[in-house]
Amino acid sequence: MERAKLEAVVRSNIGSNASRALRKTGMIPAVVYGEAVPNGSMEISLDNYAFERAIAKNSADGLFDLSVGEHVFTVHISEIQKHPVKRTFLNVDLHQIEMNMVQTFRVPVVFIGNPVGVKEGGILEIQNHHVEISCLPNDLPEKIEHNISSQGLGDVVYARDLVLPENITLDSELMLVLTTINEVHEDAEDAEAAVVAEPEMIREKKIVKE
Repeated sequence: MERAKLEAVVRSNIGSNASRALRKTGMIPAVVYGEAVPNGSMEISLDNYAFERAIAKNSADGLFDLSVGEHVFTVHISEIQKHPVKRTFLNVDLHQIEMNMVQTFRVPVVFIGNPVGVKEGGILEIQNHHVEISCLPNDLPEKIEHNISSQGLGDVVYARDLVLPENITLDSELMLVLTTINEVHEDAEDAEAAVVAEPEMIREKKIVKE
């Protein structure tokens, strides 16, 4: 899996006030952790625009080559904090990866194909978009594709049904539900039709006699 690039600078001012001031300049307060990181952790700042583009293009679940001055760390994003209303980035935590160690990663599952059950009138519901796997960092796939063309009414796709690349182990529960196809209940259809057919109620304007 090709690694995207991130650039950061060391920040000396920390704390809530310093972080707020930093965000106003278009930067994101961040911390990188790891055995190869000096003192085990480093307070850094990331360019908001560049970071947003990087995760939009390469997925926040992938690996990144992070440059901080003379240091280059291979990292993955362990946590992104966003403003609850504005959805802007507040903080980012990064962890340096040991390339020769098998580790656990979260990867997206992409469902392809038009299920038979949908053609028969069912509704496809995706319950989970990600699974957890274990592998060496260099074996980490960008995504796992699963063809659901043959999924019929009432059928369920579980994590155990995924065909994983070589050297990759599934860490998620085998019975983790990924997709289901359910029938449309007649009661729901009748209720929807009743709502549509219900005539508009017009209230007469009351006239008060003086």
